Amino acid sequence: MEQDLGLRNNTVANDKIDEIRLALNSETGNQIIWVLVEGEDDRKIYPKFLDETRASVEFVTGGKGQLTIALNALAKETKQVIGIQDADFLHIDKNYPAVTNLFYTDYHDIEMTMLSFDEVRCNCFTEYRMQANQNDIWKNVLQEASYIAYIRWYSEKNNCKILLDTEII
Repeated sequence: MEQDLGLRNNTVANDKIDEIRLALNSETGNQIIWVLVEGEDDRKIYPKFLDETRASVEFVTGGKGQLTIALNALAKETKQVIGIQDADFLHIDKNYPAVTNLFYTDYHDIEMTMLSFDEVRCNCFTEYRMQANQNDIWKNVLQEASYIAYIRWYSEKNNCKILLDTEII
């Protein structure tokens, strides 16, 4: 994994590192596990699965590179920090960066990991009143998403820098 060593990008990780260092020196902060994540959506999702009195989920602005920088620095100082990163295409390539205490999602990202469970999908379809057609819809979603995924994977592998707006409006 290529790391950006520029001042601007590293100050983002350094800010989070300093924030956690200060918290670790407090009465409350030294009693919890710090969970670093790469995305704002991850920051919203992961706390739902953790006891907030024992873990704090922190978003490291700047994506994977900044998460890795922050995790590497803090892991040298404490065992109270872990990172969770979207696997993206790592499972396909089987090329996992060696980063202490870094865990990857089972699938491409946490959202796809959650949708891999029938109960979660069923709840989503029920919420939008689409449960009658859920099998057909899910099959179609996976088929259509695979085209975009292949383009993103090819772009990443070949450094094509193809940008796809994947935000759903």
